[in-house]
Amino acid sequence: MIASMRKGENLWLSKDINESRDLYVQIKWRTKNNLSTEADIDASIFLIDANEKVRKDQDFIFYNNGIDEDKSVIHISSEGSENNGAGFIVHLGKIPKEIQKLVCCLTIHGWEQHRQNLKDVLEGLSIKLVNRTSSNNSLARYRLTGDIGNETALMLGEIYRHGTGWKFRAIGQGFSGGLKALADHFGVPIKMDDLAEDEAAPQEKAARRSRQAVIDEQKELIKKGLQTYLPYINSALEKNQNESSTRMILDRLLQDALGYKMDEIKNEESIKGKKADYVLSVKEEDVVVIEAKRINSKLRDRQIFQATSYGAHSGIKWAILTNVISWQLYRITTCDGKIESHLVFDVDIRNGLDDETVHCLYLISRYGIKRKGLLEQLWVKASSLTQESLISALLAEEVISKIRIFLNRESNCKLTDQEVYGALERWLLQSD
Repeated sequence: MIASMRKGENLWLSKDINESRDLYVQIKWRTKNNLSTEADIDASIFLIDANEKVRKDQDFIFYNNGIDEDKSVIHISSEGSENNGAGFIVHLGKIPKEIQKLVCCLTIHGWEQHRQNLKDVLEGLSIKLVNRTSSNNSLARYRLTGDIGNETALMLGEIYRHGTGWKFRAIGQGFSGGLKALADHFGVPIKMDDLAEDEAAPQEKAARRSRQAVIDEQKELIKKGLQTYLPYINSALEKNQNESSTRMILDRLLQDALGYKMDEIKNEESIKGKKADYVLSVKEEDVVVIEAKRINSKLRDRQIFQATSYGAHSGIKWAILTNVISWQLYRITTCDGKIESHLVFDVDIRNGLDDETVHCLYLISRYGIKRKGLLEQLWVKASSLTQESLISALLAEEVISKIRIFLNRESNCKLTDQEVYGALERWLLQSD
């Protein structure tokens, strides 16, 4: 059952420091409706050593540095028009030994210009920790109410080493001076250029735009690039062109629509006897493997096997199966030596370039891949909505209890948790 915490309280997350537990840290806020200027709020995590400082700049995880060098903390950006939350995936088993704690923070960007502080702009704020390795059950929630003052930066809570394990402490301590003051406190030199969105609009770096504005602009570039090549795609489809012609179109789409540089697109890569049609890299890191099929061929799940095998042997997590028209994204996992591929999305540009299609293609573009947390967020959602996860959630103790209370109230009878659990289990087994 989730623990509701107050300022200063702590609880155990794991009593075994070697346990490879994965956490999802969710930070949510709600702004007031009568604000004259929309508040630009960011969440971040600092990886802190025994000296109460970061070891290096990369230990500061925020929207423009989405993952640390050890891949132990991954930032997940909020999406959509309502920028009211962010999250982080934390792999406790990957955190370096010299890191003693992770400090979860919230800041306002542009607070001085707009004369804003957290107390004036926020109506609600909370941090929640979810155990991703045990049916996604919630572990703790800290709601900050009276803990919000006139500050422009706030330390919400910290995940810290304690003896042989990990604990979480609710902090609620504020800072004046925004992100720069907080970064200075932890030893991170912050410059304006660090807060700018790279490669989107260099002339506007000095005055940072919102993340969503940059993302929307990048999506528009993808949409225009695809629209440019649609006549060529339709012509190739009508002429039933071969795989070689399909590859030529795909090469151009990867560069002119999805934004990859020529040297980031590798053809006919091989490793340990496994072959990939394409491997995409960003900043010299291989990130996506592609299995390309002829433009008029049907895509089938088994066709992704070669790409997922290559990905598993080279440490790549994402695989794409495409015939230029249809684009399928798969997550590559291994369990007990078995390689598995999980379909994350499937879009077809013949159905039109609507918002959902463009968003999916944005996630696999160079722009989206650089924001490493976005694909992880999509995978967290997809894996949380599997049949197994939903059944586990329905049979969780706190859910059973709430269902029992509802049924007792509606039917005016007295059911027990065991009776509700048994009925649900029988129904779910029949449905399966």
